[in-house]
Amino acid sequence: MRDLKFVEHVVNYFNDHHSTVRETAKVCGISKTTVYTYLTKVMPNETSSKILAQNKAERHIRGGLANKAKFLKNGLDRPFLFYQYCIFMYIMIYYIYQSKGDL
Repeated sequence: MRDLKFVEHVVNYFNDHHSTVRETAKVCGISKTTVYTYLTKVMPNETSSKILAQNKAERHIRGGLANKAKFLKNGLDRPFLFYQYCIFMYIMIYYIYQSKGDL
């Protein structure tokens, strides 16, 4: 049985802070699935629906920014890594063909 006061607390937190499902789940100590169920099936309202739609529309941008932050934090630059990989593969192929005598 669900405690409706807790469900109301979760829904109000989500609406008041305009947070993501993940942030709300972390603050309330429950799973993302439970938060989503509370927002869409147990206590649906117009504000929650609008915030969920906005979050869904922005999630690809958030993912790209998170990826960029991860690479910058580690001091890696993705195009440079690809360039290094291409040079490495070229050298490996060169030595393979050279050892076979095909060049």
